[in-house]
Amino acid sequence: MKKVKRFIFWCEFPQEVNWKQVNRLIDFPTEIYITAHTKQEFFTWKKKITNKNITVGVWPILTKHEGYWFSGYTEKKAIDKLKQFQGINMKIDIEPPIIAGKYNIIKLFIIYSKMFLFTRQRNKKYLHNTIDILSKKGKVIISGFAGPQWVLGLYGDTMQDNKKVYKNSFNYSTLMPKLAYYYPYKYYIKKTIQQYEERALFAVGCIGHGIFGNEPTYTRTKELEKDIQFLIKNNVKNIAIFDLAGIMNKKNPPEWINTIKKYI
Repeated sequence: MKKVKRFIFWCEFPQEVNWKQVNRLIDFPTEIYITAHTKQEFFTWKKKITNKNITVGVWPILTKHEGYWFSGYTEKKAIDKLKQFQGINMKIDIEPPIIAGKYNIIKLFIIYSKMFLFTRQRNKKYLHNTIDILSKKGKVIISGFAGPQWVLGLYGDTMQDNKKVYKNSFNYSTLMPKLAYYYPYKYYIKKTIQQYEERALFAVGCIGHGIFGNEPTYTRTKELEKDIQFLIKNNVKNIAIFDLAGIMNKKNPPEWINTIKKYI
């Protein structure tokens, strides 16, 4: 059975996590990236992790009013908030600004299409320059969708020329029609690995809800396992799990962790 080099975890909702249980369950080397608005908030969560198998990084986020994620549409003063985390391993989501309401893929497509057509990215270069500086002082993972470069460029997710930056591609199977996930994604896996080599990561999910609160999620570990196997068959070495809070909120967290461990 083929295995992966490393699993890491995104943790979007640290307030939903039983950290004592996490410290007991994780018995393999991994990284956990925890959302935080400020450096102080990050260190508050980091103190809860006492397991030496776990390396802790930050997942900087903005207020919803500021867009929550980072992109070329983000204001400079909001982009500057990344600088407080300099020297800390971090994951930066590069996505179009969040919209109000619940998750609806058709609604998102319409609103973002209008944004790309009629709103100019004023700060893409500033965002890229900021990430360039941060990547010289610590590990930086840029995280976003898989897709053609011209599409990703519409909101600023184009940093393949920076040889220090890592790239996490997500295309969560629970959010997509299955044919739209498994078949086109094979091409973008190959393309991303060509561009980023050992710095390429690929995320599976969703195990728990995202920021919209109503995203479809796995109901069985077999679904998670199928997506892990799909990535392994396509030569993926580094897999990210979305997300830790989702695992800890399941009825049987050890079963989900053990499913992951089978492939280490």
